[in-house]
Amino acid sequence: MTHESHASAKAESDPVVVGHYELVAPLIAASFGGTPVAAASYPDGYDGDAQYYQHAALPIPRYVSTVAVPTVAGERRYVAVSPEALTWMARDHGAVTFFGWSPTPEDPRRCGYARIIVEPFGGADNAAAAQAAAATREQLHEQDTDAILLRSGAIGYALYVPLADGPSYLAVRPWLEDIRLHASLAFELISAYRHMGRKGAYVFLSVETNTPGRVSALPYALRPEELAVVTPLRWENLESGSYWTVADARERLAAEGDVFAAERARIGACRLPKSRGIPLGMSAPLEPVGELQVDDPQPRAHVLDAALAILADGKPREAGEILAAGIARKLLPATLTRKAVYILLEQYIARTQGRGRTPRIVQDPDRRFRVNHFRDDWPAPPALGEPAAAAPPEIARQLAASSRGADPAAFERAACDAFAHLGFLATHVGGEGAPDGLLRAPLGGLGYGVALEMKTAGSGVVKDPDAAEARKNADASGMEYAALVGPEFGDDVEFLGELQTHRVAAFTVADLALLLDRGSDPYEMRTLFAPGIVADRLDDLLWMRDHGESKRVAVVAGAIVDAGYAAQSAVAVHGTPHNAPTLTADAAMLLVDERLASAGVSDACTREQVQAAFAYLTSPLVRRAVWADDTRQAIVVVRAL
Repeated sequence: MTHESHASAKAESDPVVVGHYELVAPLIAASFGGTPVAAASYPDGYDGDAQYYQHAALPIPRYVSTVAVPTVAGERRYVAVSPEALTWMARDHGAVTFFGWSPTPEDPRRCGYARIIVEPFGGADNAAAAQAAAATREQLHEQDTDAILLRSGAIGYALYVPLADGPSYLAVRPWLEDIRLHASLAFELISAYRHMGRKGAYVFLSVETNTPGRVSALPYALRPEELAVVTPLRWENLESGSYWTVADARERLAAEGDVFAAERARIGACRLPKSRGIPLGMSAPLEPVGELQVDDPQPRAHVLDAALAILADGKPREAGEILAAGIARKLLPATLTRKAVYILLEQYIARTQGRGRTPRIVQDPDRRFRVNHFRDDWPAPPALGEPAAAAPPEIARQLAASSRGADPAAFERAACDAFAHLGFLATHVGGEGAPDGLLRAPLGGLGYGVALEMKTAGSGVVKDPDAAEARKNADASGMEYAALVGPEFGDDVEFLGELQTHRVAAFTVADLALLLDRGSDPYEMRTLFAPGIVADRLDDLLWMRDHGESKRVAVVAGAIVDAGYAAQSAVAVHGTPHNAPTLTADAAMLLVDERLASAGVSDACTREQVQAAFAYLTSPLVRRAVWADDTRQAIVVVRAL
């Protein structure tokens, strides 16, 4: 989790809590001394909301040290772990729980302990969590590593892997994701990611806090529930070992000693192994591939792109079905295995969610994969109208070229030009203390305004996006929305948090190019200006356009024209006009449902969809049908598909 400092009323200290940290602060400092620490107090009681202290926001006494942490928003200072610091925060500021990301004391960007948090969900009990912890340890043993076991409190566990070589967190995360995926294959209850809609018990292995600034509770820290202690355990006590509480901590410590330090000494020096999995990322355009080996670094991209192409119809498939379809369409090599496809896709989902992003593919509780949208088993609609016109391609080309150039003003003008082609009234402003551009959506009472902040980057990735500046300029300009525009942005958690905090949307050049190509407009784009990464919502917008209500109305309209004209033709040959049946909404619903069922569609059309199709087909601009009489209760199809 991540925490920002919040200024509010200081919580009263609890003498019992202060006494606990006077007892255990030396133990915490012995293993984590000099590393950044955050704290939580509970001013409204232990069952109330937490108040977090971070970034050294408190007045710091001289005897408490701080540590500087570089971030995308500049250097931030944190309180450094020491016995004096922990007891001071507990005594003077009511701190109850202490958190950290367990880096090396020398460099907060390098990992001292890799952490795996074992969390039961959906009714899974602590016995299931214990089994999951043991299964995860087996995966660590396969790579000649081991972990210190902690009981997280009343329920759940944490595994701390000591890493003597202090590797970068960028290297640690892929390795932990690999451990998590192999553990999920070995133990059925383990999930590699959280299932928001999943029913039934499962255990989630969280590795997302292995990033500077993302924290979990430190060993010997207190939890507000029951004032339980984050308790180190020896592995032989996994099933039987109970957690400490503040009431028995002194007695348990006297009997058991510093278990965390003892286990650290038992394990000795571990070094980061190589990941068995294949890190995933987005890739080059989809194309047929030749013979690739699963340990080649390239299959990750081809598997993801092939899966997206195969799952584009919205139907869920298991890994073997994706592999078979990919081989048949020459998108995947015959040497690839079902297990490799399964691991690669789960790894992509876990990593994307771990960065706070929205994966384009998700996994259902039955372990089948699908695109991250509602299911669409309706047939393709007929071409009844003109598609939205794409903008001239040179608009996107100029935007891309100037985004990496040395002239920021040229990029500002190109971005404003791109938004103008999307239907906005775009004004280039620029200059110190002013937005780079202003957008107004000419939608009458539905109109809105956007302040733009454009960022060039010769490397292709904006290093200092400054979401705060974008929001400041939007507020000063009286604009509802604020947006950053750049070639690419990093997707680290800190940047995502800044976008949410300052209510800023981040558009990449690729996002704008896609919107230009699809002929988007200010009305449908409004949702894209919500805080966050635009690409995460753009995929939903385009899916709704292609698979949402407009598609269904088009399918209904096509079926009405096709079936209705066929029925009218039969009457014209074998009967007389006054005996022809009328095509009412009820009759049309029966015809359409029959067509849908024959196409294998699982749901029926709605009356509202039929009425919308009638209105469309009888429009003077379309005139595929006319009203049968002035009552407008039935239509006559005048032209076949």
